[in-house]
Amino acid sequence: MDDIEKEFLEGLRGFYAPDHADIIGEIARLTWAMYRDSNKAVEFMTRHHPLLDGHAPLSMACESTEKARIVLALVKAADAGVAV
Repeated sequence: MDDIEKEFLEGLRGFYAPDHADIIGEIARLTWAMYRDSNKAVEFMTRHHPLLDGHAPLSMACESTEKARIVLALVKAADAGVAV
């Protein structure tokens, strides 16, 4: 993990409850891996998404573990090359 990736992950702390740390961390790591750019990754995480009923991935993931799993599935699909 390089310094920029660490900075990106650290920047997300405080937006979610400690019990969501593992899944939010996985979402953040996959998002970082897709973009390799903090600004683009943050834009994806905070932009309202039509497949999430207009919610931003980060805000939705922070609501509950179930919703975080939905966001994780979306990010995994995007990482696999599925248009999302």
